[in-house]
Amino acid sequence: MTINVKKTKEIVIDFRRTGVHEPVYINDNEIEQVNEYKYLGTVIDDKLNWNKNTQVVFGKVMQRMFFLRKLKQFNVDKTILHLFYQSVIQSIVTFNIVSVYGSLSQKNRERFERVRKMAQRSIGLTLPSFDNIFSERAISKVHRLYPILHIPCLITLFLIDPVLDFVFLVQTLLDTGNPLSPTPFIYLTL
Repeated sequence: MTINVKKTKEIVIDFRRTGVHEPVYINDNEIEQVNEYKYLGTVIDDKLNWNKNTQVVFGKVMQRMFFLRKLKQFNVDKTILHLFYQSVIQSIVTFNIVSVYGSLSQKNRERFERVRKMAQRSIGLTLPSFDNIFSERAISKVHRLYPILHIPCLITLFLIDPVLDFVFLVQTLLDTGNPLSPTPFIYLTL
């Protein structure tokens, strides 16, 4: 297997102000440096602020909101509208919510909440907030990781909910009988 240098891109994630980096060469061919790259449907930029990704996802969601409003105009049942919302709109926002949503700016979170509220008014049912969905899925991720960690440690996951100003603290005790014992801590950022 060989690397196609023409298709290979380099993105440097560096938070320093002077971000001059030497180019990478493979077989005497310079790899193109880019400021953003779309990988598996997620736009990653060199500052990890997720603004471009939010813009792309928001555009897709708004296109689909048109169809939700049309279905509402045709007097489609609330159950079908809810199913449409979950499968066509909510799935776009939440497909990588555990990895992206936690580091979104408040402005970007509010954009998605506005979409949820518009859909909620159109459907006529209460829809879960994206903050709640993020919290549930992050906790679920920790529970799925539990069996694969074979070292004695205390896993602490902090999920900050800026809307309600509180911190979820999930502590999973692995192979230690005393939570105050001097075992190493592993902080997972999901």
